[in-house]
Amino acid sequence: MAHAGDAMIRKRWLIGVGVAVAVAALVLLRLLGGGQADKIWARIQREGVLRVGMDASYPPFEFVDGEGRFRGLDVDLAQALAERWGVRLEIANVGFDGLYDALRNKQFDLIVSALPYDPFLRKDFAFSYSYFNAGLRWVARPDVLATLADPSGRRVAVQTGSSADVEARTLQRRFPQMALVTVDEVAQVGQALAEGDADAAILDGVSALQFVAAHPQFAVGDALLTDEPYVIALPLDAPTLKREVNAALVDFRESGRLDAWIRQWVGGESE
Repeated sequence: MAHAGDAMIRKRWLIGVGVAVAVAALVLLRLLGGGQADKIWARIQREGVLRVGMDASYPPFEFVDGEGRFRGLDVDLAQALAERWGVRLEIANVGFDGLYDALRNKQFDLIVSALPYDPFLRKDFAFSYSYFNAGLRWVARPDVLATLADPSGRRVAVQTGSSADVEARTLQRRFPQMALVTVDEVAQVGQALAEGDADAAILDGVSALQFVAAHPQFAVGDALLTDEPYVIALPLDAPTLKREVNAALVDFRESGRLDAWIRQWVGGESE
């Protein structure tokens, strides 16, 4: 009877070990992205088409030129993804407010549209690594730029009511001797700087790089005052597609292709 009892205990122990191993394997597969089939990636490969949604009304990232062609940094990025995977690019031009709903309804596979990362949407969508940061930055002559850790005594140009205005007023509470030069339009911020009415300016990443490209005597600060990363949005049920997108973004950055697109379309470099 004792032998029979021992055998039963060993059998139960082996069953328990087997179940534990199976559960651990499932967990590992899910962590590696293999716990669910990526039907979207499979369709892209099967049909040979990558469908990308964008709002082509935001140059220099995406716009339609006079000949009806999609142009811009995001268009080059989407085309490079399609070429990397050996498929054809198909662009859907959708208003910005409708992009997420269209992605949810499987009208396309990715959103590539100067899309700021939104952490509140992580339950509904997946997001890639950042490929551009449009956060606020200092712009000034290089000698002035080097002193802006303490902007006391500096005249700082900002657009009234903008996020730069809010950031500047926050800085002014820390540095009361910093003077604000407020203007109505973002173009007037650069004008105030170029004409000597301001010592420095606070601009979003896109405007800052565009201004410096046109006025090379000025420079953009390395440090971000605020963080606004642009990302690619994907469906949650596309883990393979997400891995492939992120691998491509890493390669594009390391190879210099990403910075080349940014210099071509925006001016300067990504970060």
